[in-house]
Amino acid sequence: MIGACTPKDEGGPTSVTSAGPGGTGETESTAGAEETGVPTGPGATDSGSAGEISGSTGGDPTSAGLCTEFEDVDPAPAVQISLHNAGSAPVFLFHVTFCDSVPLVEMAGPDSDVPTPWTHPTCSFTCGQAIDGACGCPAFCPTDTVLMIAPGGTHSFAWTGAIFNEVSLPQECGTDCGDSCLQQTQAGSGTYKMIARAATTAIVCEDPNVCTCEPNIDGWCDVQASGIGAEPRLAEAMLNYPGQQQITLTFTD
Repeated sequence: MIGACTPKDEGGPTSVTSAGPGGTGETESTAGAEETGVPTGPGATDSGSAGEISGSTGGDPTSAGLCTEFEDVDPAPAVQISLHNAGSAPVFLFHVTFCDSVPLVEMAGPDSDVPTPWTHPTCSFTCGQAIDGACGCPAFCPTDTVLMIAPGGTHSFAWTGAIFNEVSLPQECGTDCGDSCLQQTQAGSGTYKMIARAATTAIVCEDPNVCTCEPNIDGWCDVQASGIGAEPRLAEAMLNYPGQQQITLTFTD
């Protein structure tokens, strides 16, 4: 089965996953989203994969063909997603919680309300990675952070154009990573709805007296905190993919 990070001992409120997707400034990454708008498909395999697969199954020529359909697809084009704060006060979004990055934007589509799995957890792995035996968690667990976007600030990141769905991986393709994996495929054409969920405060801060941070040149920073307040702020937008490759979701008062 797909692995999971071991959460750190200290408690924290369960995150409300806010979905989010190349960025132009200093950006943070989520699995499936790349910093500074230079996306690469995670775990993409090359033409050597088939040879590796045959070797791992005793040279059975049918195994390579069987496993080819599970290899990672290199997605394109990428989409730059920007979150802009047009309000008069900072907004706060979950960023990292319980050892994992939180998608900043929820996505549904194409042309439907079906959630689009455009990112995947840090400790999960694609089928291409599983075929190569490259699975496991990072060596460290990042601390909880909440993204703060100051008034007038913009935080940008990328959606590579990939989607991830859990599938069963045939034993012939390798069992080092378990019997299931996330199949990385190209997102379909159509209209995608995006929603970003924020609040006007950060809570459960590492320093209770400092639930803020100093914004960078783009107007955002990470607060050492484990939660956000109950005052909701929503930003929504519709993306026509693949024709539209930039989109901005704007928070207002």
